[in-house]
Amino acid sequence: GGDFNITKIQFRMDEEDGRIEITGFPVGSNVTYKVPGTNSPVTTYIESVDTPIILNDGDEEAILNQLGSLAVLAPLHTDEDFTLNVTVWADTDDVNNFDTYLHPVSVQAVADLPTVEAEDVVVEEGSDTYLNITVGRSSDDDDSEDLSVRITIPVEGVSPIGTLTAFSNDKVTVVPGPNPGEYLFRPTASDFETQQEDLNTFLANVTFVPHGNWTSALTGNAGIKVEVIATEMASGDDLANPNDPTAGTEDDPSTKNETAVTYMSVF
Repeated sequence: GGDFNITKIQFRMDEEDGRIEITGFPVGSNVTYKVPGTNSPVTTYIESVDTPIILNDGDEEAILNQLGSLAVLAPLHTDEDFTLNVTVWADTDDVNNFDTYLHPVSVQAVADLPTVEAEDVVVEEGSDTYLNITVGRSSDDDDSEDLSVRITIPVEGVSPIGTLTAFSNDKVTVVPGPNPGEYLFRPTASDFETQQEDLNTFLANVTFVPHGNWTSALTGNAGIKVEVIATEMASGDDLANPNDPTAGTEDDPSTKNETAVTYMSVF
């Protein structure tokens, strides 16, 4: 995501003429600062880590004001930290004086939204029906997220309308949820691509069996709920706020989890 932590860069230039040059911004980031004497921001898209940001408009105060307004929007889908190379030039009597500093930047992680597609379910009393669910990983580029799936069977009265037939294997673990009718599917692989592949293979063999004498129809969000959850593995200061690990359901702002939701009507 684009949230980041950066400590303020502070310098003093006592000479007649000066400028600040900064390189090392990650490719795909956007750097913005304000032009002295105006409220107009200048934005530079970074195409190379060698792309320089040069602050040299006006006197020392004006240049330091530009520096104080400097903001970086980090590239999407990665929380890779980076280090800026900052060179401060102070010229006097035709002599170029400069100092170079390294300025580390910590990029805080944000979970990215996965995808889910599911078809409606047509059942026959007492018969197994295969579920047609396809999950997709998010656009995360640094393989720092885990993927899981939660399926919730609707409850009528005090009991779910049916059960899922699914058994853990060496690639996916099935965990009963805390609420009636909930099933959580967790892949055992550590990389995002394999998690997606193993979940889709496993879900293709999951069946739904309605309880005897159930003959109703449930449509829309009254049907079987399918949630695909991307969980950012970063924690603490490496994770952007708000980061409540129990949050992250649909429309929740938490950065720890992002959840794609769909419903399967049952006929």
